[in-house]
Amino acid sequence: MRTSIAFILFSFSATVFGQKNKVPKMAPVYGPGYYVNTKDDTIRGNVQLNPLNKTDFYRQFAFRLPNTSKPRIIDSKKAKAYGYNDKHFVSIEYNGEKIFVERLVTGRLRFFEFNATGEPDEEPEPVYFVRDTDPLASEETLKEFKKLSGKYYKKMLKPYMKDQLFIWSDLDKYHFNKDKVIQALSDFNKLNQKQLR
Repeated sequence: MRTSIAFILFSFSATVFGQKNKVPKMAPVYGPGYYVNTKDDTIRGNVQLNPLNKTDFYRQFAFRLPNTSKPRIIDSKKAKAYGYNDKHFVSIEYNGEKIFVERLVTGRLRFFEFNATGEPDEEPEPVYFVRDTDPLASEETLKEFKKLSGKYYKKMLKPYMKDQLFIWSDLDKYHFNKDKVIQALSDFNKLNQKQLR
């Protein structure tokens, strides 16, 4: 009897203490989404909304077709773009690697974010990009994805916003603020849209 009680206690403690380093995993949660494949076809289905690592959205995503239970992992080599809810991502080349960047501003001037860390418990280090989608933009380089430097971001944005410099002048020269940049680029796009009418 003592041997069986000791064995049960030993088994229980080995099970409990053996599990302490494991990170609990949540069940996958899916929501309606889409992706654009390399042939420019839009495929609708469900995107996993809760990956283990929050920066996975910038490298890959789990996608499930309607009426299926098994998801497929789709990376930036297999998709040009994807989205879910109000979030939209596009694939770009960055540091010799294909990644997804989240589009934060839509319109003539587009603003994108990429989170670079790969550790689940680390705070992401965001990298920002800007791009002018106007086919008549005077400089060809403005149409490419341009990485913004946190220190000199205002100077870098000036060529993009030269048509509305009064909006650009309200940005803080020394401190990058993502929300203020989003607002400034959105205001620029609204004014640009009105001028086109």
